[in-house]
Amino acid sequence: MGKRMHRAEQIVDAARTLLAAAIEPTGVKCFVHRAETLDQSQDELPATSTDFGELTITEETEDELYWSLTVPITAVVKLPSESEVKASLMTIARQIHLAIMATPAAGMPWKVTLGLAFVITVHPLGWDAPEYDTRGEEIVGKLTTNWRVDFKTDVDDPGDA
Repeated sequence: MGKRMHRAEQIVDAARTLLAAAIEPTGVKCFVHRAETLDQSQDELPATSTDFGELTITEETEDELYWSLTVPITAVVKLPSESEVKASLMTIARQIHLAIMATPAAGMPWKVTLGLAFVITVHPLGWDAPEYDTRGEEIVGKLTTNWRVDFKTDVDDPGDA
């Protein structure tokens, strides 16, 4: 039997899958763990990178651990003008929000699960200030949206629930 992934990695993969279905058709590439390594010169932009951030235990029971995982999703674009960069980042931020919040359980609008049975809910946390790089011929802009994913695992295996 193959080794199971940690639930945090499964969450990142599920979020990336939702993004890919929603925004890759618009020409935005979707990656995992690439926020700092997207190559402006290799036709990788526009793109998003879904990563995992801080992971904390919020509750323990005899059989289960309850976790809170921060999931940053970074949009990176390269365009001729600052106004185009800002407009593109705002469009992608909206597309990210729509994609992530599109999986509520029936009748429960805040029960967003990313399609994963062990996820309890997902909360939007806002975004970081945009960053701009004006050193090249075009302007590169980066905007990170932040999400909190609450989930549970078995006490003895963070890859099982």
